[in-house]
Amino acid sequence: MQITRGIMNGRYLKVLVLCIIGGVVLHVFSTLLDMKNTSNKLQTLLTELSKERKDVPFPKPLTSRPFSGRKMPDVDTSVLAGVRKKGLVKNLPRGEQLKAMDADGIWKTYHSYTDNIDIICERRLRMGKIGNGGWEVCDDPPYRPIKPCIVYSFGINFDFSFDDDVVKSYECDVYSFDPSMSMKTQRRKRKNMFYKIGIGGKDETNDKKWQLMTLTSIRKMLNHSKSIIDVLKMDVEKSEWASVPSMLEAGELKTVRQLLLEFHTGWQKTYEEGLSKLKLMSDLEQHGFRRFAVNKNPSCMLRIPRIFPLLRTGCQEVHFVNINLLP
Repeated sequence: MQITRGIMNGRYLKVLVLCIIGGVVLHVFSTLLDMKNTSNKLQTLLTELSKERKDVPFPKPLTSRPFSGRKMPDVDTSVLAGVRKKGLVKNLPRGEQLKAMDADGIWKTYHSYTDNIDIICERRLRMGKIGNGGWEVCDDPPYRPIKPCIVYSFGINFDFSFDDDVVKSYECDVYSFDPSMSMKTQRRKRKNMFYKIGIGGKDETNDKKWQLMTLTSIRKMLNHSKSIIDVLKMDVEKSEWASVPSMLEAGELKTVRQLLLEFHTGWQKTYEEGLSKLKLMSDLEQHGFRRFAVNKNPSCMLRIPRIFPLLRTGCQEVHFVNINLLP
């Protein structure tokens, strides 16, 4: 009985070994077959690609021309031709010349002007956040805030990063203003005072029950009427269009060394809407304000293909220095 069981176990073992060997051989054969099929498919694909390449001529390499041979075309036919022709970047017209511009020229100039600078600030320092909320300050000696210095910051929206960096970097007295916040007027830090007041073209309480004051009234309230304002920063959601002309008319910007402004236009594109806005740019230029930095706020991106072929923004951050207020 035991001898019979041993014989049977030996047979089962041989069968098991043969099955394993057969499985391995089958697996290897299947793998080799798949590899061959894949190779054939790859070869077919390469052959087809090769045929396609023969049908499409390869572009000739570009040949460089000597600098002396570079010549502008007699007629500009690019998509930027209209912008180049009508989009002024400096020496903005005034008076009747400004009024004589058409809507197309006004808006091409507006977006070209807020895209470019006309003075070099060799050292610019970012105060506040890298993104929305931070601003550039020109640190060159003629414009640099030197303590004791005064900075006005209009439009906070609970982001004091600009104000705090100015205090830390220049040790200026910073006065922060925002009527839209729930904070009450208070001394935030030793050198930072917050006022629940907004900037406006006149002293009033608006329909949102916000207290607005002109720059003249604010400076008088703080006893700064005869002081130099080293930096005046404004991000006040369209209130700039009423408040800044008021500042110019009152002569308040003559004693402002750096002016950091966000202009808000949105989708506006009519002649009347553009004329007043471009006039403000022209007035600032005439009063000695020169752009040293510009930035497109990505929160307001828009496309206006009829006016400008490139991506625009409805919120232009423009940084000025006052060349009339040099040491």
